[in-house]
Amino acid sequence: MNIPENLMASAVMILFFFSILMAVPLAYFLVKRYKKAIVDGMSKNTGIKIIDPEHDRRFNRTGLKIETVDLDSVPLKNTKLFYHLKETLGSHLIGYFISCLVFAIYIGIVFFINANLSGTLTFLFVVLIFLFPLVPVSFILIARSKLDRYILIGLYGFIFIVSIYIVDGISNNPESNFDGLMKAFMIYNTVPTAGIFLLRLEKIKSIGMFVFSFVVVALTGPVFLFSYLIGHPDSSETLSKLFIEMGLGVYETLAAWIILPLIMASIIGWLCLKAIRNLYIQKKINEMQLLADGIMIIFNLCYSSFFFIADVKFGLISLLAFPFYKMSNYLWFGYIGKRRIANPSPTLLILRVFNLGVKGKSLFEMVFKHWRYAGSVQLITGPDLAATTLEPHEFMEFITGNLKNSFCNDTESLDQKLDAMDHEPDKDGTHRVNEMMCRNDTWKSVLKSLTMNSDLVLMDLRSFSEKFKGCRYEIDALINMISMDRVFFIVNGETDLNYCNSIFEQSYQYAGIGSPNANDSVTIKLFYMKSGKNKEVFKLLDILCSKISN
Repeated sequence: MNIPENLMASAVMILFFFSILMAVPLAYFLVKRYKKAIVDGMSKNTGIKIIDPEHDRRFNRTGLKIETVDLDSVPLKNTKLFYHLKETLGSHLIGYFISCLVFAIYIGIVFFINANLSGTLTFLFVVLIFLFPLVPVSFILIARSKLDRYILIGLYGFIFIVSIYIVDGISNNPESNFDGLMKAFMIYNTVPTAGIFLLRLEKIKSIGMFVFSFVVVALTGPVFLFSYLIGHPDSSETLSKLFIEMGLGVYETLAAWIILPLIMASIIGWLCLKAIRNLYIQKKINEMQLLADGIMIIFNLCYSSFFFIADVKFGLISLLAFPFYKMSNYLWFGYIGKRRIANPSPTLLILRVFNLGVKGKSLFEMVFKHWRYAGSVQLITGPDLAATTLEPHEFMEFITGNLKNSFCNDTESLDQKLDAMDHEPDKDGTHRVNEMMCRNDTWKSVLKSLTMNSDLVLMDLRSFSEKFKGCRYEIDALINMISMDRVFFIVNGETDLNYCNSIFEQSYQYAGIGSPNANDSVTIKLFYMKSGKNKEVFKLLDILCSKISN
């Protein structure tokens, strides 16, 4: 007796729903524990005495100028690097559009054959239904704000509604009416979209898909075992007798049916996570690709569950949509990589007021989302961005209890981590974040090393005031070690500008003789950011790129 077709469809949907229900709280728990581990690690001392070099003396320099520049008033320079940044982003949009289109066409063909439909126009509309995964994938690539998301959804919605009216007006198929077509769209896309929304909630979006992938594999064992046993009562009876002969009761047997396949599938899931980690370290995949792949897998699972209802064969065939998507994605970025022209890969060090919370994280994400097309980012890990920048290998280190190995404990470990920093682009042309995890008594040494190994520095001084002593030290170090032409400060209406200017003046007066700013012609520009929205961020990126291009 074969597995009933509707039972297979139910198994796939049960697998999806239970995976979401387990992955979301598990991801919340793991993120919370990870942040705690970061905070605990940062608060520990290594026992090493790090003595800050004392200033030689206070100088009577008079050449410091502090200018506050409104970002809105800065004209775009559109330098070569900024153009390359936008061009690379454009090639990514094209690449993911092609990959999602291949996915949609394949699913559309399976749907068309399965439903015994006809008509070119109807087929194109079916493809448009299954092209919807491009919307959440686009969120990862270009959506920097809620407005961007609304624009993308509105654009797709406009095209979709217009297509419905065209099909409704031309097609002779009575099922191709407005209500029927809208119903088809909602049936196929509502559930996976809701699942992705839950996995991409703000507090867990860095590892939501990663955890979901493991849970899916782990639950595959018990879900499909039960589906098989229900469809094969003879095998179910034989297996039950075997457990009973071993002395197990009814409840123990039921527990064994759940636990044993769960353990076996979890081992496979863990091996899959390790494989992903290795691919990530080898630069064969990055976090952007992992997120996009996760989205496509979710849609593929949900689409396939509907095909299983009609025919198991079509359900299995439809699962090949993701491999087709991945193959086209790989071929496109392989092509882009071969024709890529050599460009500088500048390193950007980002410093910030740790207590900015959501505001600081938002600016970091918006800057990095686009700067990664130009160069790499360096930063000192803190609890504010710990979950945002969590990478697969760091997550695995945390899960296995080896996160302590990621901290800079001494000069030797600091040098090793500096040598291991990744400044080269991945195969898709994007760069990565290089994080440095510091102890309570090593962060100053790390700051100095990162400053000396960065092409540009961006420091977020929004809400900066007298209570942020760490930022005061960072300003002092920057003026003492790096030319102010390569440093960019962001301020806003909550910044105590009088206190800020006094700190700059003190740091300038105490800068050592060997400082690149030990002269009578130093200008510090404070870029005033009103809202932190798209226009201001692009102005900031353009300014950063212009310093590399000059």
